[in-house]
Amino acid sequence: MFRNIGLTLVLGLTSAIANAATIWQPTSTDTDFFTVLDFAEVNIGDAQLFLFDDDEAAFSISNGLAISNGGEVWFTPPPPATGTITAASYDIDGIFLGDIELSINNNFILAVTRDGGSSWLTDTAWEKIGADSYLIDFHEDYECGTALCSNKASIVGVDLQPVPVPAAVWLFGSGLLGLVAVARRRV
Repeated sequence: MFRNIGLTLVLGLTSAIANAATIWQPTSTDTDFFTVLDFAEVNIGDAQLFLFDDDEAAFSISNGLAISNGGEVWFTPPPPATGTITAASYDIDGIFLGDIELSINNNFILAVTRDGGSSWLTDTAWEKIGADSYLIDFHEDYECGTALCSNKASIVGVDLQPVPVPAAVWLFGSGLLGLVAVARRRV
């Protein structure tokens, strides 16, 4: 019994780590985003990219920052009174779209919605393509009739980098795996 519970706990933890959204941080005061491929099942205007504070508990249009196709985000240092960083979004023509306050660490998460904010998809993979440039993929599989369909979107982000997962998380996960292995030998 304990063996099954331990295995379930470990598998759940490792899948949660693997499926968690990537936390990003800017490498300069401006970060550029270029949409290179949009969802195949919807019109290009239907899928929207948003930036959220990494401390945000739930995604919604009201607490996110919309990023236009080819747009950029400017990060301003926190004023002493608030201690928070402001991220402001501009479209490809430099027109201001809005801003949000980020927590003091200025880290953020990217998410895509294709239904106006009812559901959100965070990045599923990324690949480094330059010094501080990344190809970031968003992918989902869903049932459509009797078949399995896929939606995929990719963006290029410049002047950003992923925040490394703390070593303590990996140490904790490997420790749990070791405990499960020891428990299995005893049974």
